[in-house]
Amino acid sequence: MYGTILASALLIVMDTRLDPHPVDDALWIVMTALAAAAMHAHVHSVGTPGRPPRRVLYDLVTGLAGEWPLLASVLPTAALLLLAAGTPLTAYTAVYAALVVNTAMLLGWGVLTGRRGGRSWPAAFLAGTGEVAIGAGIIAVTAAVK
Repeated sequence: MYGTILASALLIVMDTRLDPHPVDDALWIVMTALAAAAMHAHVHSVGTPGRPPRRVLYDLVTGLAGEWPLLASVLPTAALLLLAAGTPLTAYTAVYAALVVNTAMLLGWGVLTGRRGGRSWPAAFLAGTGEVAIGAGIIAVTAAVK
């Protein structure tokens, strides 16, 4: 969920209509997700009591491997932007498509998580709708700040 919201928020702040650079934008999104994942892994390593300092690099690498869902969830956005670089698809259309795909992914993950947690279909759908609402709220705040 975090990576999808991160990718969507980054899409909102990009000015693809005025200055389209889909390859650079895709790289920017992937690198931002990588930086967020690395920082999350680092904080877990440093925040663990009694951890010897020499283990920080090992913890960072293993922690980063544990952050694969964050990294994987930005890949559809990056792929759509890269598609805009190699096809007649415009960067603006790729951004719009990525936002639609990301919204569908948030809904799907909410429903899947709800069902795996033992909720009924209506309750799981409500959970997915809640994830979409949270993501839309974060994106709206990002757009308002821009």
